[in-house]
Amino acid sequence: MFLDVDLGTHYRRVYPSLKKQGEQHMALNVNSSGRRPRDLTTRLAFSREEEVCPQQGTEPMTVRSQHSYRLNMYLKHGPVVIGDVLYPPGGIFGPRIQRDYQLVVVHKGSLRLRLDGDWIDVAEGDGILLSPRHREHFHFSMDRETHHSWIAISPRFISPAIRKELEQQHGPAPFLGRMSSLLELARQELSISKENESLREEFYRGLAIATICDFASAARDEKGPKNPHAATLERLERCILRRYAEPINLLQMAQEAGVSRQHLLRLCRDNARGTPTEQLYVRRLEVAADLLLQTGLSVAETAEQCGFVNQFHFSRKFKQAFACSPLEWRTRFWSARVLVETEKSTILN
Repeated sequence: MFLDVDLGTHYRRVYPSLKKQGEQHMALNVNSSGRRPRDLTTRLAFSREEEVCPQQGTEPMTVRSQHSYRLNMYLKHGPVVIGDVLYPPGGIFGPRIQRDYQLVVVHKGSLRLRLDGDWIDVAEGDGILLSPRHREHFHFSMDRETHHSWIAISPRFISPAIRKELEQQHGPAPFLGRMSSLLELARQELSISKENESLREEFYRGLAIATICDFASAARDEKGPKNPHAATLERLERCILRRYAEPINLLQMAQEAGVSRQHLLRLCRDNARGTPTEQLYVRRLEVAADLLLQTGLSVAETAEQCGFVNQFHFSRKFKQAFACSPLEWRTRFWSARVLVETEKSTILN
């Protein structure tokens, strides 16, 4: 019996001679063209590495893994698709022809991508921007699981000028800072009623374009002359962005950066940056200041959310940075907002 398997753009047919010894689930990467399979996973059976027959005019591919491909998330909002998937060691996806502008981010593991005949290595913590009409074949890490996310948008919703720019800046490049925050925001469901579906689609379209453009800008900068120690400093930055709310110390940050404490301190000093601990507190205070303005969390709750030892420690650090207490900061902002809204109401009336 033949089994038809949807592998993105192309269909593949598995030889009927395969002997069933187990099952695996292959997550399907569905693009924003609106074409969706009946299920998000397809059951296949393989006893060993087996060749899968391609369509005429494309090359054979091999399915190597006997483990589960876990699709953690799949969201579709109009022209935007957001997904998150975990591949086993040795996992393969493709080949396929890309239809969208798709940003792929490797959170854990690694990716070796064959793009139109060229091999591109995407390391953990990096992203790569894929453009329409290119042939892609994904080969994931052989010795560990690979966890990656993607956000894709149909080219019909991007202007010709931006398309031209995106196609010149594919990376790979580090995925961190603002673009990481944008992707995390896109991964969260927006609480909008079905009656306002157009607002939801516009929201996610804006997020997708902002995330992809921010990455393209970073990828362009990545092509320029680089500080030989940039990779170490980038690892430190990623560590702080990811773990600022944890009780992390200098030794742990140095370990994540891949150097000794003394070497990391010297690198920060030589590159006109604050110490790792100072950078950690800058991040914590930035997040705390935003939480105070945008949420109803108490000062104690804000301190806990941002990795401070206690409320008093948080208040002391906050006053040193902003020259006012957390409550004064919140009161000033909220009072100013009420005043502006009152003035607007008076003018309208």
